[in-house]
Amino acid sequence: MTKGSYLSFSTAHVSEQTRELLEESAYDGLGRDLIYKGISVYEKGEYGWILFLVSPGDSLPEDLARLVNLAEREGCDVISLDRDEVEDADLPVYE
Repeated sequence: MTKGSYLSFSTAHVSEQTRELLEESAYDGLGRDLIYKGISVYEKGEYGWILFLVSPGDSLPEDLARLVNLAEREGCDVISLDRDEVEDADLPVYE
């Protein structure tokens, strides 16, 4: 058995460009998941994503790398990005 932890962030903390990358990388409904630079991405309802941190690389977009680094520092291997999550005052917010 393996136990994991997750952090949840508002989707406001990722740029439009990163949101498009996540959308393109998300589970496609056909039983396959696409891995974008060491992260498995799945849609979370209509307005968010679940990211499984398999082996994140160095070439992630800056906004996403910031969230991955925070998660890894906290010992988390999953990130939840949700539109309804409260924004963190210490993180940049994108329109």
